[in-house]
Amino acid sequence: MVARKDLQINALVNEIAEKAEGVFLWAFLVARSLREGLLNHGMIQELRMRLGELPRDLECLFRHILESVDRVYHAKMATMLLVTLRAVEPLLVNLYWHKEKEIEQPGHAMNCEVEPATVGSEQMHRRTNGISKGMLEIRLDHIEFLHRTVRDFLFTPGI
Repeated sequence: MVARKDLQINALVNEIAEKAEGVFLWAFLVARSLREGLLNHGMIQELRMRLGELPRDLECLFRHILESVDRVYHAKMATMLLVTLRAVEPLLVNLYWHKEKEIEQPGHAMNCEVEPATVGSEQMHRRTNGISKGMLEIRLDHIEFLHRTVRDFLFTPGI
């Protein structure tokens, strides 16, 4: 016999698939948001509410995600996104670490010797994800956009 909770989870998964309308990236981002709810020990009803509050349009979802970044990180998020947007090719994580230090301590880049980032790889993954809410991710030792549509979104007027 299938438990009631299993039926509710299956219904939630089916609702995500239906609302995604074949847009895998939307489903991926929504699933990640719901996983956050689960990490906060969310109940199925709360997850359904969270799903109901998420925009169905991918661009609106991007905006929603970026607006959910803690205000403390807005300047760093904007800097990371702009640096990534303007980069000709993916940049090393170390460069982002130094850019973040420059925001915290103006003149850091001019006053420091070339030094390796003192942040561990796992910590940098968490930091990048926290500051950009997953719109940027580390691949090997470079930071890149989660998907090319994030880059395209950042070029839209008003962003």
